[in-house]
Amino acid sequence: MSARWHPNSPQQHIVLLINDNSLRIFDIHEEETPIQVIDLSATADTNTSIPHFGVSAFAASLGDNAVSFDFGPTISKCYDVEPSTVTSADECLTPIYVLRGNGDVLLVYSSLKYPYVSNNVFGPLTMRPPAEDNYGADACSIVCLDCVPPVLVIATCFGVIHHCIALDGDNELDSKHTLLPQPTLYVYETIELSLSLTTSPDSVQDMSCTLTLHKDNMIPMRYFCSHSCGLHAISFPFVSQLKSKDEKQFREEESIVEHLICTKPIAGGNESVDDRDVSIVPLGVGIGVQNGYTFVLVMLSSGELIGRRLTPTYIAHIFDEENNGLEDLESNILSDISVPKVDFNEYIKQLLKRNASVPLLKSKEPTNKELSHNLELVLTATDTLKTEYIKRYDLVANAIEKRAKVLSTDKEIQLKELNKCLSEKDSIMNALIVLVDKYDKTKECQELLTERINKVLECLQFKRPELSGPEIQLRDELNLIRERVSAHRIQLQQIQVKCTYQTQHNLPIVDSTQHTSQKGSHLTHKPIPTPNQIKGIKDMLTNQGQLVAELVQSLNKLNKNEIE
Repeated sequence: MSARWHPNSPQQHIVLLINDNSLRIFDIHEEETPIQVIDLSATADTNTSIPHFGVSAFAASLGDNAVSFDFGPTISKCYDVEPSTVTSADECLTPIYVLRGNGDVLLVYSSLKYPYVSNNVFGPLTMRPPAEDNYGADACSIVCLDCVPPVLVIATCFGVIHHCIALDGDNELDSKHTLLPQPTLYVYETIELSLSLTTSPDSVQDMSCTLTLHKDNMIPMRYFCSHSCGLHAISFPFVSQLKSKDEKQFREEESIVEHLICTKPIAGGNESVDDRDVSIVPLGVGIGVQNGYTFVLVMLSSGELIGRRLTPTYIAHIFDEENNGLEDLESNILSDISVPKVDFNEYIKQLLKRNASVPLLKSKEPTNKELSHNLELVLTATDTLKTEYIKRYDLVANAIEKRAKVLSTDKEIQLKELNKCLSEKDSIMNALIVLVDKYDKTKECQELLTERINKVLECLQFKRPELSGPEIQLRDELNLIRERVSAHRIQLQQIQVKCTYQTQHNLPIVDSTQHTSQKGSHLTHKPIPTPNQIKGIKDMLTNQGQLVAELVQSLNKLNKNEIE
């Protein structure tokens, strides 16, 4: 009934949902015997001792059989478990959400290393707010979007899709189940798809068909819904808010639905058996990327492969909360054109965001009965083109025109301001030149005045009656020099007298010395200076005389300066 690769061991272990209400895990490298079998009929609320052989058909008629399943994020990802505590991917606990035909959702935890964990089947999970019909009794497919907390998408056969957020509830579990969380499903939004382009009140029941949900591995908030009437692309913008982890910025956002391919444009068109045999239905959906664009590839039952380029349908929330919920498209958008609150490019993207689209038609040749609905088909497509394309482009054209007028007005104002700034610049430069000339003249006058002030201060200093500190110090030094000169003068005079005396009496002394030496050797010998000694004494006296003369000359100069 359904098959998926196990997320803990991709490309090796595959999980199959069998019509006997069981999940079987196979290893593709081993024999065909499953390595693990999970009995979905043995839930925690049922008695597992009662055998269920032969009850599958009866359970299927009541909608108790499983019809689809999908894997959720691992426990370590949901509860921020440190990677060091998990040694390998086989040890990770991965929740498996199983959908029954009656709309109940079961929960099974899977581990490739510890298979006994899968023996406990929890459920059905509580859904809030409660509904009488359990949100549809003809459930057919389930998908878990890649986010934390998990978002479950449940589809019914009548084109109704429920978006449920799985949060840890206050459910009281048994002691053996306390370690495994059992979440509660909170229905956030319900969407009803338009399976055909026309409506026929007499054939509403004929439009029931099985919906198959496909994940978009490139964009977590987007998924695809294929059915016998075509293909839809649904974006759930609330996923981006869950990933942001900013609780203060949570806001309500509606999902965006795009009708990509329509294989049954007229409601109730396939009534005969022969017509159903030749009707065109999608068989498979694939996602690809080429030249930076995302493409969806659809294989039809006619053998044709169709590719549609996907446009970014989700645009970030850019308006305030009071502008949300645009019921009247034209009036509300035009009211926001005058004063955009965001970047203009994002504003244009918001204007071009469509609530509906015209799908690509791929259907069999219409019968005579279906030809009567062609006018309705054309009118519906024309109305969609007018509302979602032409009117929006008109609004964008008006917005661009108003924006151009505002920009041209701003440009004129800025040019005027620029001219004003240039004129002010010229006047400032002229004033600067005048100020520079004044500065040069002022500087010259300041230098002259400074020189004159210095001369006046010198004159005042010379005419002061009392001496300053340096002058007193200089006077003391002159008095000391004068005393030294007087002492040296007296010493010089004494030396001169002595020198004259020695010169006059030097010769008699020498003669008497020679005479006494000749008389006898018994007389005592007295020292007599040699000629060299006498010459040295004369030189010394000459130098001292010159020094004294220089001192006298400098003293006379100082006396003259004092007198002046």
